[in-house]
Amino acid sequence: MDLSPHFDESFIKPKNLVVVEKFFMADKSLDFENWEDYYYNIIDKLRPGLNEIIVHLGSDNEELKNITSNRIAYGSKWRNLDYEIVSSSKFRSLLIKNNIKLINWKDIKTVIYPN
Repeated sequence: MDLSPHFDESFIKPKNLVVVEKFFMADKSLDFENWEDYYYNIIDKLRPGLNEIIVHLGSDNEELKNITSNRIAYGSKWRNLDYEIVSSSKFRSLLIKNNIKLINWKDIKTVIYPN
């Protein structure tokens, strides 16, 4: 395996390779009115394998509005909608219904570096 230029010879090459089958992230063309449908459709249509859904969690408050410079895309309302959806009982129910297992980066690290 060739290393990317930003890794030097001290980089420990993994024993196993993990490939994300499909990657999802809302983009600025998505209307807030369609937010729930966007995420729920992803969950209902996921195929077997490793899938990644990027969410940007936060609260729609003055602090986050200031941090995100009152942007619409990836701003405080966006992040609050992401939070509300992924923490909802409907989202959890869809994960169970579709037999989807949530994993984290530590789980992936264990596969790549088993020892």
